[in-house]
Amino acid sequence: MHEWAKLVPELSVSDVAASQRFWVGLIGFEVMYARPEEGFVYLNLAGAQVMLEAVQADQWLPAPLVRPFGNGLNLQIEVPALAPILARLAQDPDGYLLRLVEVLGNRPYVV
Repeated sequence: MHEWAKLVPELSVSDVAASQRFWVGLIGFEVMYARPEEGFVYLNLAGAQVMLEAVQADQWLPAPLVRPFGNGLNLQIEVPALAPILARLAQDPDGYLLRLVEVLGNRPYVV
């Protein structure tokens, strides 16, 4: 069982199934919780968590959603290995900018 993160972004998506294929099939997240009838899925990758929710016609939004969704939002996600993902990566189905990182070890730094 996974711990629930203390801060989890919830991304509005146009097609939950397509987004789930991208996040799970390509990046490697796993489904922690889903409500398919409501177009909602909660994902986890080694403690990095994100919620995906389909935009509903009657949903209240603070502003109209225009593509690419998440304009100005940048998510950094640590993954076990970049090469296999980058070989197949095109773009998140809704245009979210994802910055995937692989830990290569520690380097000295100055504070």
